[in-house]
Amino acid sequence: MASLRVRIHRTVSWFLVVSFFGTIITGYGQTQNWFKNVYTLSKVHRIFEWFFIALLLYHAVYTFWKVKIKTKKLVSKIKDGRGTAINTLRLIQKITSWFTLVLTLLLILAGLNGYVWFAKIFETVIPFA
Repeated sequence: MASLRVRIHRTVSWFLVVSFFGTIITGYGQTQNWFKNVYTLSKVHRIFEWFFIALLLYHAVYTFWKVKIKTKKLVSKIKDGRGTAINTLRLIQKITSWFTLVLTLLLILAGLNGYVWFAKIFETVIPFA
């Protein structure tokens, strides 16, 4: 059985996946006029959006401080030929997670631009605001 630390990480990850798909589906539903009541759909989308942002922050912080997959250790293990397949996959996972995090933050910034207060604050900093 997995440790409590791993179970918490997995649980938060699955909630993150659900909130991600909820945000994407409701956002796409708004643009494609899938639902008659756009106001309710917009509110549900904003709820999913804020849950997604909160869960993503928690997940990232928890991953960096508790799970602690060290890049230097992975590279040295791969160089030494120890557990090369699993360590290579972990290194690829680490690299792709950084790319995913950057792209997700850009999407969050674009979504937050829908708030007037956000757009006014960052209009000179963020090019699409």
